[in-house]
This record gives sequence, structure tokens and C-alpha cells, in this order.
Amino acid sequence: MRQSMEDMATPVASDINRKDFAANGIGLCHIAAPEGRQDRGVLYLHGGGYVLGSLNTHAELMGRIARVCRAPVLGVD
Repeated sequence: MRQSMEDMATPVASDINRKDFAANGIGLCHIAAPEGRQDRGVLYLHGGGYVLGSLNTHAELMGRIARVCRAPVLGVD
């Protein structure tokens, strides 16, 4: 089920900056919009009980959140 959601994932907007990395084996994704401020941030924990969905399936939403909040978003997988 997770793979079928990955196949339907919407890509992030072209002006959104995405950096994937890991800390202690946990997948993380830093997403920032061009007009974002660096003095605040959003921690994003995607839904699906960590059974469905992933950082890829939620990256586009994280990009929209970063744009609206004018703050970088850190997603945890």
C-alpha cells in the first residue's frame, strides 16, 4: 500500500528547496520556500501511522506549508 501511495505522489513546486538526510537512521526531509524566514520552523509528522505515506507522499504538502507559514519544514519519516 505504501508503494502505491509513492507512485501517486505529487512533486514539490520547482522553487521549493528539498534536502533529504538521516539522523541516527531516521529519515528526515528539510523543505524551504524562497521567502521563508530562518527564525522559526515547522515540525511535520506525516499521517498514516508510519505504515502508509512517507516523506515523498507528503513533500508537496510540506512545501505548501513552508510557503504559507514562511518557515522551513522538517519532516520525519
